[in-house]
Amino acid sequence: DPRGVFIPFVTRYHALLHRMEELPVPIIAAVNGLARAGGFELLLACDFVFIATEAKIGDHHLASGLPPGAGAAIRAQRTMGTQRAKEVLFTASWLTSEEAVASGIALRAVPRAQLHHEISEFIKKLLPTSRSAIAATKLALIQAEPTRAGCAAELALFADFVTNDPLASEGYRSWIEKRKPSWL
Repeated sequence: DPRGVFIPFVTRYHALLHRMEELPVPIIAAVNGLARAGGFELLLACDFVFIATEAKIGDHHLASGLPPGAGAAIRAQRTMGTQRAKEVLFTASWLTSEEAVASGIALRAVPRAQLHHEISEFIKKLLPTSRSAIAATKLALIQAEPTRAGCAAELALFADFVTNDPLASEGYRSWIEKRKPSWL
C-alpha cells in the first residue's frame, strides 16, 4: 500500500526542504537535466537556481493523482505567482530553461557545458560579502514569508488526501501496472 510509504517519505522530505531553506548559507541548484515532482520541490527550496538551456523542470504530482506535499504549491506560488503556479501544477507541464528564468524560478540559463563555470563566477560575487550578514538577511527573508505555515498546511492536506481519497493510490498503481490511470 503506497499510503504507508508516501506520508512518512513526504513528511521527511518536507522537513529536509525547510532545513535547506533555513541554512545560514546560500544553496545553489545546478539543473542540468530533468527536475520534476520531488526534484522540482528541491530546486524551489534553493536560494539560487542555475539551469542548463537543455534542461526542463516541472511538477508531476497531479498527473500521478496526488497533490504536492513537500511545499511545491506554496513555493511555486511564492516564486511564480498564483496563475503560473496553478498552470504548472495543474497541467503537470514542463518548463523550458527560458520559461524557468522568466517565471523567476531560475536565476540564469546557460548551455550545459557552461553551467558550472557560470555558478563559479556567481559564487565569486558572493565571497566578498560577510557570511554572517548573508545569514541574517536570509533569515529575515524567511521570517518575512508565511512559507513554513503554508507548507505545513500543504503537508496536512497531502496526508489527509493520501489517507482518505479512494483514488489516492491509483496513480501509483497504474505506474506499477504500466497503464494509464483511471480517475473515475
